Amino acid sequence: MNTNPNNALSKFSSLPQFVDFKAEDVKPAITYLVKQAEESIEYVLKKDERDWSNSVEPIMIAVDRLKRAWGQAGHLNSVVSSEKLRAAYNDLVPEVSEFYSKLSQNKKIFQRFKDVAANSHLMGVQREKYLKNELRDYELSGVGLNESEQKIYQDLAKKLASLSAQFSDNVLDAPDDYTLNIQDSEKITGLSVALLEDAKARAVLDGKEGWSFTLKAPCWVPFMESCSNRDFRQEMYRAYVTRASDCGKPEYDNSQTILQILVARREKAKLLGFESFAHLSFATKMAEKPQEALDLLKQLSQSARARAEAEVTMLKTYALDKLGIEELMPWDVSFVAQRIKEERYSFKDEDLRQHFPLSKVIFGLFELLNRLYSISVSEEPAETWDPSVKLFSVNNQEGELIGYFYADLFARDGKRPGAWMDDAIGRWKTDQHVQLPVAYLVCNFPSPSGHSGDAFLSHSEVETLFHECGHVMHHLMTQIDEIGISGINGVEWDAVELPSQFMENFCWDWDIVSKISIDTSGEGHIPKPLFEKMVEAKNFMSGIQTLRQVEFAEFDLRIHLSEAPNDIGQVLKTLNSIRQEISVIDVPQYNRFPHSFSHIFAGGYAAGYYSYKWAEVLSADAFSMTEDGGMSLSDIGSMFLNEVIGKGGLRSSLKNFVKFRGREPKIDALLQHTGLTEI
Repeated sequence: MNTNPNNALSKFSSLPQFVDFKAEDVKPAITYLVKQAEESIEYVLKKDERDWSNSVEPIMIAVDRLKRAWGQAGHLNSVVSSEKLRAAYNDLVPEVSEFYSKLSQNKKIFQRFKDVAANSHLMGVQREKYLKNELRDYELSGVGLNESEQKIYQDLAKKLASLSAQFSDNVLDAPDDYTLNIQDSEKITGLSVALLEDAKARAVLDGKEGWSFTLKAPCWVPFMESCSNRDFRQEMYRAYVTRASDCGKPEYDNSQTILQILVARREKAKLLGFESFAHLSFATKMAEKPQEALDLLKQLSQSARARAEAEVTMLKTYALDKLGIEELMPWDVSFVAQRIKEERYSFKDEDLRQHFPLSKVIFGLFELLNRLYSISVSEEPAETWDPSVKLFSVNNQEGELIGYFYADLFARDGKRPGAWMDDAIGRWKTDQHVQLPVAYLVCNFPSPSGHSGDAFLSHSEVETLFHECGHVMHHLMTQIDEIGISGINGVEWDAVELPSQFMENFCWDWDIVSKISIDTSGEGHIPKPLFEKMVEAKNFMSGIQTLRQVEFAEFDLRIHLSEAPNDIGQVLKTLNSIRQEISVIDVPQYNRFPHSFSHIFAGGYAAGYYSYKWAEVLSADAFSMTEDGGMSLSDIGSMFLNEVIGKGGLRSSLKNFVKFRGREPKIDALLQHTGLTEI
């Protein structure tokens, strides 16, 4: 008998039960929900009726509950990882993967869905689109394979799920195993007071004297930009670029994991009849084939090349003339760039942090959301997975609750690096109930300082917050009722960044920046002359930065277009050949960037990292409407809501864009925004 364990993961109230969660809940809850979903499949197959309520909805309900519970376990494993939780989660990865593989290859269920889809035009456009997507996904998951081929596919899917989890674990653990402890204050000149305070606190935590610096972004980035000691910069650089590789502890080495992932992906694609894994990936993208993405990357590379070469010349000249550095190395680039930036524009990036207290940034962000979309955001009392995490509700202009999101903003041990949004619950409206959407907004900002009680953000961190909030609004403000295509569900992966990047642009709008900042007295706003200097410096080093992103995206595509490598040396050789063609800054042979490239080896961006640049074309073009001056911000927001983020996966992203912009996207606005063309 399949008995509900009635624990935190198997209860489905409006919000997840994080306060009651224990690692021991994972196995009984997931095992129960998998079994319940299997029973739902059996129930459907016993029914004679072949309609939505008898053939589709019962499976949707069971799968949604499993997805919610498994998603919560995975989320907690990313933000409060522990040995017990990780073991419980990883032990179940094969079982969950096998369930989804078997469901998506169930020929009888596939036929039921086809039968229902034959009359889907009578059910409305949402259900018709949902079924169209489902049938496509069944075919892309091997429903047409014979029994022995399906078994191979299932084994590959389980293997890939486990390998991705292992890759992620290694990337999380390797940096936590490293600190640079410095006990001579004369050797750490140039660092900000805030960074030194954090490093001193870390040293105390580790039972050491002096200052301890980590590889977490809130520490590593300002350290590399400001530390005057070149030897320490080199040491931190080497530690960072060799994370989870053969250059460190064997237990964290991702070399074999990378190889096994690439082999399994290639085999999976071949099994389904695709030329490569990249071609399989593009079956659900806005770009129709890999060459379209490669063409965009080539255009961006050509546009950025001259500017990037001029930037390198500037860095080398300054490094030699002003700093006595005869050979510019990668660990010098950020440091030298900051010195030039400070000299040219009279500020350092870290200097801006004092102007952006998190509390005011959030207040201004929510005010912007109100102006754009006529919504209100309010903090709600909630017990979550960490005391610093906050829960917010979102209401429309009629005062109706439309969803919630959790904000987990600060870096800590046991938390995956980076920033991301994920869906906890999708919107779903049926005749019986309305399921409100819930999202996670996760960042890794420096924690609040003891003397002020507030956290202070760099301007790039402000952009990150706006970016992730754009994803959250995409998920929460959906106007679609069917869960499979509501919110971010069903949206092509290379267009899903459009709403988030659209929001980023407001971080360069004086009207908005004046509302999210303070002056040095703690009142008012950032001085406008300083903001104008920021705008002048906006595209500083944009050539090098563009080529860097092109390099990552092309590497991702090339390794997924080619035959699977036999050893890690081939992977590094592919990357080095791309660097020789694209990069303007040489890196040491020990650089092991692929070993921590979580986007493509542990995230959803395999053969899709180009999506960031693809969506930048869309977002820059979309945002240029606010610069034309022909429409009010509220009118633009209303159009963007109704034609883009509100539509979820109902229409193609290209149709959404054309409905919003009145034409197909152009690259011109992106090139202008990044300073890669003359305006």
